[in-house]
Amino acid sequence: MTNDILKGRFIQDTVSVRLGNLAVHLNRIQSWAEDPANGNLVYSLIKESRSFVEWTTPDMEIKQALQLTELGRYLARCLSDWDKTWNDPESRNQLAQDVGSWSERVLQMSGLDLTSSAE
Repeated sequence: MTNDILKGRFIQDTVSVRLGNLAVHLNRIQSWAEDPANGNLVYSLIKESRSFVEWTTPDMEIKQALQLTELGRYLARCLSDWDKTWNDPESRNQLAQDVGSWSERVLQMSGLDLTSSAE
């Protein structure tokens, strides 16, 4: 899927839904970072997550947009040091922990409750 098509689909949702989707994406990165064989997949998810941040911040209140911009900078740093991060088990573990924490923060920003089950 091209970036323009992905962006078009992504920005059709409300900011809360976009943040929820970003939180889920970050959670996937956390899970898949445990296996060194998933490097290309995790790299792609980080790039996509960075785009989600970029496409969401203009539609947010300034305080939350600044927090999300911080996440975007973190993701950019991950990509710039990718080989070093991914090939070092401690760095890869730290990446997983960091994106897990970010996932929780972004989910809180969204106001969505993805933990409740349908009855």
